[in-house]
Amino acid sequence: MRTYVFKLYRSKRNKHIHREFNLAGSIYNHLIAPRRRYCRLFGKGIDVAHSRRHRTKFEEDQTL
Repeated sequence: MRTYVFKLYRSKRNKHIHREFNLAGSIYNHLIAPRRRYCRLFGKGIDVAHSRRHRTKFEEDQTL
């Protein structure tokens, strides 16, 4: 996995970029939380099919 570090300076031109990064981060955190919770409770990971179902449900909820 690659990690990039950016510094966004406050300006009107960068406002939408900052918003997009915040949205992407919150979506990622929302989707990773059930995996961490399941692993903490049961000591094993969630299968890929379950993760996909959760992601699909999340995307459907966002479009409403």
